[in-house]
Parts: sequence; structure tokens; C-alpha cells
Amino acid sequence: MAAQYLESREELIKTIKECAKDDVLVVVFDSSRSSKCKDNLSSLEKLEAKSQALKIVFLDIEKQANAVLASQMRLRTVPTMLVFKGGETVDQAEGLLNDDSLEKLITPYLPPKPAEETLKEEFDQAMNEGQYPRALALIPILR
Repeated sequence: MAAQYLESREELIKTIKECAKDDVLVVVFDSSRSSKCKDNLSSLEKLEAKSQALKIVFLDIEKQANAVLASQMRLRTVPTMLVFKGGETVDQAEGLLNDDSLEKLITPYLPPKPAEETLKEEFDQAMNEGQYPRALALIPILR
């Protein structure tokens, strides 16, 4: 995830509006000097690896290089994550987030999974856990 330079709040707003209506935009303000930000980057990169399928767009902004924008956004700490959906801020988090916390922050704003995909995941989970009767009961529904 490469940090980007944005001139102003207006440029950030333009980027937010250009994001597809169904996509979740996660704007991450961080610092290459902060150890918390480096730890956070690992969790973000894992989620970014699956982001194409999940309709998540990441925008990484280096706070020091974007000091004017950071000031305009009234950021108090790094890392700070702002979550946008449909051009509106829907959530935000400050500080270090682990993998689970990051997913919990973003997941509520993702489009629901198709029922077939959910059933397939239930089937796979039942098979992996050795719950074969439950898995067998799902086969007629999956056809």
C-alpha cells in the first residue's frame, strides 16, 4: 500500500466521490516514523489482499507529507482510519487495530454476501469441523 500525496481537503473529497457507490473507501492517515503505523500496515495489507472481492478501496496518506490536509481533517493521532460509503463518513478509528478489529470496523458497510456464497461457507466449515450430518443437510440447498 503506497502512501499518496493530496494537496487539500477538496482533493480528498474528490477522491471520495470518485469511489464507486457500493465500494467502501478506507482512508488511512499514518506516519512512516511511527511503530504503531508499521504494525497496523500488516493488518491493512492482509485485508487489502482480499479487498478486490470485498469491494474495499484503500487510500494511504502519509500525515507528515500531507500536513495541511491532516490539519484540515483535525487528526489527533496516527494511525487514524476514516471509513466512507456512498461519499459519506460512516466510521473512524484511531490507533493500532489488529486484524479482527479492522475487519469489524469495515464489515458492516460491505454489501451482503449472496445466499449461495454463505451456504457454501457453512458447508465448508461443517466439513472442516467434521460435522458431516450438517454438511450433508446443506447439499440439496446448494444444488
